[in-house]
Amino acid sequence: MIGSWSDRSHSRWGKRLPFMVVGLPIICVASIALFATPLTGNTLPAISVALMLNRAPARRDLAVRSPYSGALQPN
Repeated sequence: MIGSWSDRSHSRWGKRLPFMVVGLPIICVASIALFATPLTGNTLPAISVALMLNRAPARRDLAVRSPYSGALQPN
């Protein structure tokens, strides 16, 4: 959606630069909000976020390798 919109846009800064200038602060704030733990007295949210981040590389590895491992196995 954004890609087709930027393809049709014409500004004095070019096609992509306005979208990058607007998107950069949005991505920065979203990244900070994604990895920030809640500021509560309860430690359970912080522990759950840490556990999810700890398991993220294994899930990524499973998602990347699974389609190829099955395709390369002999029948």
